Amino acid sequence: MFAITTQAPFGGGDTVTDSLTQDRPDYYPFICNKTGDVTAMTINISSAGADDLLIGVYSDEDGLPKTKLGTATFDASATGSQTQTGLSIAVTRNVQYWIGWVRSSSNNLTYYCVHNTYCPTIGTTSSATALKYVLHETGTDNALPATTTVANLNGDTEKRISIGMVIE
Repeated sequence: MFAITTQAPFGGGDTVTDSLTQDRPDYYPFICNKTGDVTAMTINISSAGADDLLIGVYSDEDGLPKTKLGTATFDASATGSQTQTGLSIAVTRNVQYWIGWVRSSSNNLTYYCVHNTYCPTIGTTSSATALKYVLHETGTDNALPATTTVANLNGDTEKRISIGMVIE
């Protein structure tokens, strides 16, 4: 299993928990280190809440998330480590992709993530201290869109959800 959230060049190294309190999807990039199919994803929920937590893999276009290639649905009403199997999301080594995630309802949940102190920043910012670690998308709530709308993507300070990914 590849720990996507901690891999170079976009990964961080310190795991913490964070509450998911918004309905819009967030995204962060990763560089795939193996060609094959994503067959499973693993997350860890520390405090249950939303009905489901949706995690998608998106293609990259001009350095931004574009088209959803596949989705894993996790039961966010249960706590602990969860693995979704039976996925078939084709990926290619050394290509940039994006992780997108969102809760399926307006119920808060807490999940394991990477501490922002140890993550590279993303997107534009208004000053050297207004750092952004993910992109969020307005105009779509409690769902991962099939295709992102570039005009609706903005930098945000949310922490990046920790994900393990099996590529075979």
